[in-house]
Amino acid sequence: MKRTGTTMTPAEAFAAIPLAAIGCDSNFGREEAHILKEQLVHPSPYRSMTPLAFGELIEALLQRDALIGETVA
Repeated sequence: MKRTGTTMTPAEAFAAIPLAAIGCDSNFGREEAHILKEQLVHPSPYRSMTPLAFGELIEALLQRDALIGETVA
């Protein structure tokens, strides 16, 4: 298994856990995104995020997952 050598911020790591759980069936749609946002809106790292910033965080995590998935043999 290759490692990318990158680390996550605490906010990224905390969001990655439920994102992985929700997306484990390879289906991440609008409803799942809404559920994730509703669950993460209260913890302090996300409370002050704009919707755009939160969307960018999730998109970056999804992109990271796609890249990591390609490196695992």
